[in-house]
Amino acid sequence: MGVASYGIYLWHWPVYVVLTPAQTGLTGWPLLAMRLAVTGLLATLSYRVIETPIRRWSPTGPRAPWTGEVIARLGAATAVVLTGIVLATGAPGTAAGPIASPPPAQPSGAATDATPIKVYLLGDSVAFYLHSKYPPDPSLHVTVAGNTLLGCNFLGGNWVIDGEVVPQPDSCPTWSAAWHAGLEQAKPDVAVMMIGNGELFDHVLGGADLTFGTPEYAAVITQWLTATTADLGKVAPTVAITNLPCYGKPESGFDKTAPIINDVGRQEWLNKVITDFVAAHPDVHLLNLRSEVCPTGAYAATYQGAPLYEDGVHWTADGAARVWVWLAAQTRAIRG
Repeated sequence: MGVASYGIYLWHWPVYVVLTPAQTGLTGWPLLAMRLAVTGLLATLSYRVIETPIRRWSPTGPRAPWTGEVIARLGAATAVVLTGIVLATGAPGTAAGPIASPPPAQPSGAATDATPIKVYLLGDSVAFYLHSKYPPDPSLHVTVAGNTLLGCNFLGGNWVIDGEVVPQPDSCPTWSAAWHAGLEQAKPDVAVMMIGNGELFDHVLGGADLTFGTPEYAAVITQWLTATTADLGKVAPTVAITNLPCYGKPESGFDKTAPIINDVGRQEWLNKVITDFVAAHPDVHLLNLRSEVCPTGAYAATYQGAPLYEDGVHWTADGAARVWVWLAAQTRAIRG
């Protein structure tokens, strides 16, 4: 499995986007088994058809020193292109296509304030599920826009897992310009940063190693929060940040991300950095998503009686509907 591990990392996200509960009719372990099987098949094929020929090819005999970089960039580009095709062609449940199953019934305790509000969500794939895949029910009177560049993390640079650098797609440096343009176009009442699990990893940033949990890492996060909330505040009258919820990504053995993403200590450390930042910036609001969906601080698979996650990280349709009831009320309460 080790030889195909990079392909597994690259292919798992497009597979998860395509093979949804609505598309397959499966949930839980059967859905996970299908996703793992398809991911493993694609990773094996890409290793044999793309990576291995490139590794063996050389016009002069020995493999050129840049071949490894070419493999990484080609593989990353292929996965990103596939994801883009999926989104553009309207795979079931994505922003470009209809949700295959009917929207869930409005949960009990729905917000009664019918005042229209425009919300802009900036974040990773977890935010994507709220602003594009499962947008708010029309009864909430929330207009949502957002920006996510799949495969990219907020801080930039590359992840480091067990000493190995995991390259990000080449398109990631364009994310900043894209979300700034989207923000200007949306002109929201409230801009919300949804901090993602990509910030739980060690990084290589600007050529320097950055270790999670260190004062240096906290300083970089704080600097980034300062700059990003300031830019959001130039357009949106109200700016907010959600903290991290609890995650329960299954230990599939196909990649090494689950132990990091599920680490409660890491989640709580990053949430404290976020809380300290908000305390020092009274113009920025904290939306305590963690206390709402996992009040005990431990991973909870359900929320208000409905399955919350489809894979331990990303929302189900019912889960997203309930989160939106909470988020709509929160953003109305802080709107300037």
